Amino acid sequence: MIITITYSKEVPTNKLHDGKFKENNLMYLSVNDNLINPKTIIQKYSINIMLLIITGLIAFYLLKTKNIKNSLKIFMFGLLLIPIATKAFDIIRLTIHSNVEIDTISDKLLYRKLISNEASNKTYKTGISEITTKGNPNFDDYWTNDKGMYAMADDYGTSYYYRGDVKNNWVSFAGFLWQVIRVNGDNSVRLIYSDNEISIYSPFNSNNDSPKYIGYMFGDTDATEDEAFINKNDSTIKKAIDNWYVANLSKYSSYISDEVFCNDRTLASGEVFSTSPQDSMKFATYARNNYSDNQKPQLTCPNISRDGFTTKNASIGNKALTYPIGLITADEANLANVRNYYCSGDYNQTCGSSYLSNSIGATFTMSPFSYTTTWYGSSEINMFGILTGGSDETDLDWMWGDTGADNPEKSNIRTSIRPSINLKNTIQTTDGSGTKEDPYIILAND
Repeated sequence: MIITITYSKEVPTNKLHDGKFKENNLMYLSVNDNLINPKTIIQKYSINIMLLIITGLIAFYLLKTKNIKNSLKIFMFGLLLIPIATKAFDIIRLTIHSNVEIDTISDKLLYRKLISNEASNKTYKTGISEITTKGNPNFDDYWTNDKGMYAMADDYGTSYYYRGDVKNNWVSFAGFLWQVIRVNGDNSVRLIYSDNEISIYSPFNSNNDSPKYIGYMFGDTDATEDEAFINKNDSTIKKAIDNWYVANLSKYSSYISDEVFCNDRTLASGEVFSTSPQDSMKFATYARNNYSDNQKPQLTCPNISRDGFTTKNASIGNKALTYPIGLITADEANLANVRNYYCSGDYNQTCGSSYLSNSIGATFTMSPFSYTTTWYGSSEINMFGILTGGSDETDLDWMWGDTGADNPEKSNIRTSIRPSINLKNTIQTTDGSGTKEDPYIILAND
């Protein structure tokens, strides 16, 4: 069997498995979906290459001296060497026999390892195929125990997200434990902080008497939707997360990529922007992820130019962030199999579990739920949140109110924060099986 490798001069970083890339000044090529260093092949067959060169020189010399007979003999000998020597190197196309041992780095790339581990034969290509053919889970089934990786479109391509009570998505990075939310469409890897030690506590916004405060950033006034949702002022939670990034992750910035964090502020269908709604003004994330029987979580950001938070160096998004860090969305929590309050002990239900379940307690997502006028005339913003470890919950639930009751989470309540980052698609891991006790180890130089 012959394996053909196509040599490409330039390949985008989001297609590392389709060509070549440089790591530590070494060139790698794609061989049947494995990444190899051609230098290994060249060294392995260097004697054959040298013999081919020598026979070529001898044949040329004999031909020049008109020793045609001996020149042809040497030339024929050289032809016998060509099939062997071309295993080592060909500037345009490199072909090798499949039984040649080659050094791969594909199993060290984090995104490939995560997907390969989902495959029945532990290969990347099979992993992609098997994950894709699963289709989407039934998001309306609260009692599901779906577990593993699933595929869904995001703003970069196809994302592969974890769902259910998986145990193999733990990562150790920058001195903290994280869990993988998903492999993004550009092969970067989205993480959520999952260390037991929480050092960030914050309300979403200290003020809650205007719909503008559902924004991760917000405007000076709220006379119109555009004025309220312009990205000018930092929310309370953004300030806390940015300060934590500077203190803990700034020296690891070369490992962190810049993908969209979606603070989707689009209104639900039929809603009209108002600072004093008759009842409540609901947002699109509510319509996609509430406790109805028509849940439709998504990984694309509807108004990415306004609500897709990225830094100025990003290729897409609003470029309003100072640092590439944010929060997960209600959609991502739903996809992870976080269930709503129908699964709490109050309703005597036992529902499917999620890897996001832990003892940390209440934490915010980036997604707004509603802006509500209360029965006594005041107004307040409500954000989607995650609540675990409550006294009346049997599993991980949506956070409804400050005690896990049936009111939306009031965003001015102080809660623990679990920030989210993205690791670059070139990041490698050298150790670990992905469990909490044996996480994937990301090597980062201080």
